[in-house]
Amino acid sequence: MRVGDRDRELAASALRKHYVSGRLTTDELEERVELSLQAESRRDLNRALKGLPLVWEDLRVPQRVQHGALRMRFFFRLVRSWVKVNVLLAAGLAVALLVGAPIAAAVGAALLAWSVASYAFWRIWRSGVASAGR
Repeated sequence: MRVGDRDRELAASALRKHYVSGRLTTDELEERVELSLQAESRRDLNRALKGLPLVWEDLRVPQRVQHGALRMRFFFRLVRSWVKVNVLLAAGLAVALLVGAPIAAAVGAALLAWSVASYAFWRIWRSGVASAGR
């Protein structure tokens, strides 16, 4: 399979990273970069990168996959925070009931606080999802 300029540059960039990591000498770097920049096929690129581990940052990951991963990480952080807030609200309701607050008032206040908190988290989710794509 023939390779393009972008593939050659990615290979050369990976070689430079390996050099900085101490996996290649200066002579090896020069030789391998020259091989990669003159490569016409995937086999030629593989020859230039032979014996070196993959540099994961150089792998092409579709933009949608990156956005999805960011969105999921944001979602789980938000859910973790939402659960903590709910535990605090439940603890507050329990304390209020234990000290003798009227049941209707305590439950009403807890429901109102839960509604406000849930709405705030929903707004954060909506604004965070929009900004995660930028």
